[in-house]
Amino acid sequence: MSKWILKLPFPFLPIRELSCTSQTLLFKRSLRLYEISPDARGNSRETPLAYGEWIKTADSKHQQFLLTLTQRPQTDTLILETDNGENPPVNLQAFALHYPVSRVLFTTSKPAVFFLYYGNAHAAVPRYDIELVAQQILEAEITVVNPGPEEKLREPDIREKATRNAGIIFWVALAVAVIVLFFVVSRPLPKTS
Repeated sequence: MSKWILKLPFPFLPIRELSCTSQTLLFKRSLRLYEISPDARGNSRETPLAYGEWIKTADSKHQQFLLTLTQRPQTDTLILETDNGENPPVNLQAFALHYPVSRVLFTTSKPAVFFLYYGNAHAAVPRYDIELVAQQILEAEITVVNPGPEEKLREPDIREKATRNAGIIFWVALAVAVIVLFFVVSRPLPKTS
């Protein structure tokens, strides 16, 4: 077996593909990409991310191997593994990770300071009538904006956290009320012998 451990700068990166090259001239390998992540009980388990077969011959047109991930990694460590069988290990190099690039296009009549907020999983997806002016935006002069340093906003206070968890609090309170009510109703009942 040959293993390559790929260390990412952050967990939860939106990686779509992994590519690599090899100087080895002739081989056939099945490659498996996975990560080791904790399950609901805290035990470590292998989570498969991609699987593919690479056949390389002297006249191969594709000198680069590409694996498409089936899901987004949850950790910052990926493991690529192959079984060499009775053959010498294959030499892989030039690893690259590919992710989708998002662009923000907007129009403004005067220079101003803009803020881009992100990271709120509970925020609703915005809905714009952008298709009405899409042609004008695409034809306008493009100015590249260089973002400033990232700033972390304040942490939500206890009231905001309670609002986010209102559904859980409601069901816990309802369960406690049912248990208390059951206990109160069952006390005056006569006991059977």
